[in-house]
Amino acid sequence: MPTPQSDSKLVLIMVGLPARGKSYISHKVLSYFRWQGVRADIFNVGKFRRKMMQNEPKQAAEFFASDNRGGASKREELAMAVLDELIKWSCEDSEPSIVIFDATNTTNARRNAVVARLMTATPSLYPIFVESICDSEEVLEKNLLQKIRNSPDYESMSEEDALNDLKERIKNYERVYEPLEDDSLSYIKLINLHAKVICNLVHGALAHQIVNLLMSVHIQPRPIWLTRPGTVVKATHPSAPATAPLDVASLRRGSGLLFKVTDVAPLDEKGRDYAKKLSSFIRDRANGKDVKVHCSTLGRSNETVKDFCNDHSAQSSKIVLWSALNNLDTGICHGMTPSQIQSSMPTEFEEFMKNPFTYRVPNGESYSDLVKRLDPFVLHMERTTDPMLVVSHMSVLQVLMGYFCDKTWSEIAKARFPPGVVVQLTPSHYGWKEEVFKLDDDEDSAGLTPLKGGWAGGDDGRKHYG
Repeated sequence: MPTPQSDSKLVLIMVGLPARGKSYISHKVLSYFRWQGVRADIFNVGKFRRKMMQNEPKQAAEFFASDNRGGASKREELAMAVLDELIKWSCEDSEPSIVIFDATNTTNARRNAVVARLMTATPSLYPIFVESICDSEEVLEKNLLQKIRNSPDYESMSEEDALNDLKERIKNYERVYEPLEDDSLSYIKLINLHAKVICNLVHGALAHQIVNLLMSVHIQPRPIWLTRPGTVVKATHPSAPATAPLDVASLRRGSGLLFKVTDVAPLDEKGRDYAKKLSSFIRDRANGKDVKVHCSTLGRSNETVKDFCNDHSAQSSKIVLWSALNNLDTGICHGMTPSQIQSSMPTEFEEFMKNPFTYRVPNGESYSDLVKRLDPFVLHMERTTDPMLVVSHMSVLQVLMGYFCDKTWSEIAKARFPPGVVVQLTPSHYGWKEEVFKLDDDEDSAGLTPLKGGWAGGDDGRKHYG
């Protein structure tokens, strides 16, 4: 096996029986690394099979039987065709990347063939096997139901017939299944998702990030609520009123900065009213469970959650302050509106619109910088099993929603997350479900939702067999 270099292209090769969470794991890895700005994609053999055989009868359980020579030959042909597409994609760019080969890959012969084909194509491809094992009957039953209700293979079938067919398909795979035991290979074994994780010859920064992520994710039901702080007393620094002409040259030198005292201002009457509404909303939805409360270090965030944490029925809730949840540092643009930036600093505005992820405001941060400081908090959110309330600011909530709902950076940069709105996220086998609740009757926020039309749904134009 090759040793990963700094410019390695990782190939994650999934291993496991059907309904063991391989596609769930694949998409978690995909979302995480795209959010990090790493080039990443999934190539799913099942989706490719359905596309290439769409004019043929649906492939029932007997198609997957080991003694069905025609079926076995066709499945191998399709798997290698997808692998060739994966290799082509990996070699299109010289940057480090992560690509996922999502298939059962249940035999040593198949896995050896995959590695041989990768190594023949280019030595820069670094294969890591990810085997998902599930021996919990309760989890398996849920997985089976999720699969037959969501897989195109079982459209137009009764639930009983679909379940019987899937179980028969699994038996066919079990007859030839060979667990990963070759310690000359790089592999990660996941037993009941993150309950037990075994790593062998896993090297390199990106590979270690994968392990850290996979040790964090789980699908235990719990809500995560995201919201902005209540509104604050409006005021601006007397020496730099918001309507004053902008001296861009002095801004570049770091002098004459506009400074909005909203960073330290207390909640106004409307903000205090929102804090009370938020407290009641969370208390009603927590159903008596302990709620983990996290907010930025700015006073308005802390003040927004005090009502909830001081409530007698939420004594166990403590406020945890995270500087990582502080707003994007906008440098010389601090306190300026987008229209002010566009008219007074057109070059900076244009550069940002070209690449909102990597463009760094002079003396400030880029969204890429913000992702780096939010990374430990996102993994903390994934690991948490209790309900969680997060109070933070526009740019941070944009980035968090971008991760949980797998959106592109152009979409994230344009998203609006108005005050007075709570977004509830709940996990499922197919990502995170988003619900939007408007607690504030302010007309300014009426009808506005993060990426109106749905973060979790729709086609974002990305090409992959996933």
